[in-house]
Amino acid sequence: MILDINGTPVAPLEIVTRLQQINPRLGLKFAQLWGQESSWWAITMRWAENDPRRAYIQRGELPEDEDHDIFGWLPLDCSVDDAYGYIVSSFRKGGKQETRDLLDRVHEYNRQHQQQIWKETTEPVLDDLVHRAGQLAAPTVGPSAKPRKRGKTAKEIRRD
Repeated sequence: MILDINGTPVAPLEIVTRLQQINPRLGLKFAQLWGQESSWWAITMRWAENDPRRAYIQRGELPEDEDHDIFGWLPLDCSVDDAYGYIVSSFRKGGKQETRDLLDRVHEYNRQHQQQIWKETTEPVLDDLVHRAGQLAAPTVGPSAKPRKRGKTAKEIRRD
């Protein structure tokens, strides 16, 4: 775990990058929850620039780094692979339309990511197989490529 100059854990870049591919306003923030010994990553979404709550920050009633909503939680030691399950679970529990839209974007991101992986790994193999099958099925050149004279069928032989 990487710490900043204040000793606070720095959010894992790979998880933050994936969140921001879903929505650029998503992020992670270190949180020590009241009454709990363990720490968590809060899944956050920055307020839109026209959000009326920004007035609290302008009046100095809220610090500048508090301009977000919290959508869910990740364990501090959460791996990139495990983060997906936590995020989907957090978004499902949210009742807002914005939360459901985020969940749709998570699914769309994963669908596109899977298609890209499929393209990069499977298509070259399939192209190679098609090419090899075409080589096997291609007619040979030379005297053996001439069509053979059709012989008599079993029925024709019996008639004779």
